[in-house]
Amino acid sequence: MKDSLRIFVLIGLIVSSAMIFACGQQDQGSANLGSGDKPTSDDPGTQIYQGVGKVTGLDPAAREIDIDHKDIPGLMSAMRMTFAVKDVSLLSDLSVGDEIDFELERNGSSFTVTKILKKGGNELSGGARIFKANCARCHGEKGEGTDKGISFLKGHALDHSKEDFIGQVKEGEGKKMPSFRDKLSDEQIEQVVDYVRNVIQKDAKKDGAATHEH
Repeated sequence: MKDSLRIFVLIGLIVSSAMIFACGQQDQGSANLGSGDKPTSDDPGTQIYQGVGKVTGLDPAAREIDIDHKDIPGLMSAMRMTFAVKDVSLLSDLSVGDEIDFELERNGSSFTVTKILKKGGNELSGGARIFKANCARCHGEKGEGTDKGISFLKGHALDHSKEDFIGQVKEGEGKKMPSFRDKLSDEQIEQVVDYVRNVIQKDAKKDGAATHEH
């Protein structure tokens, strides 16, 4: 009788120990899941995606673009969505209705457009738009000059280096030319200078007797 009792107690202790161990393992598994195994939309890391769409809205002041885009493989279905842009200069050559290819950077739940290529556009078209909006009034639509500003097609303007142009656009020249440092980004200034040098001045010929005009 005593031996049977002892066996019964021993079995009870083994069963209890097994149950305690199982509960401990279950709790540990739950703790591990809560510490990071469960996927979330805010997981760290940056991913790059390629998209195609149409511009349906532009807001340079807010640094945003509205795009009616097609499926972005691995990210989202086709929809119209507003995105932040990495640099406001990305919007300088765009108009509502433009068809574009774009690069989208995802960091957690944040999305930023980092590159935009307008279909049918070219790398200097941004500079052309900036020139028309900021320079043509004084220097002429084709850089021919007006009574307010010099011609880029003759004289000492043809001797300026790219660095000279960039410095003058940034700093201005007293009452003759305002500074654009606070109006245009460094990238926009470089774009408009490249436009002047590579498009407007492309076929201009230097006059050996030219004098320095400003």
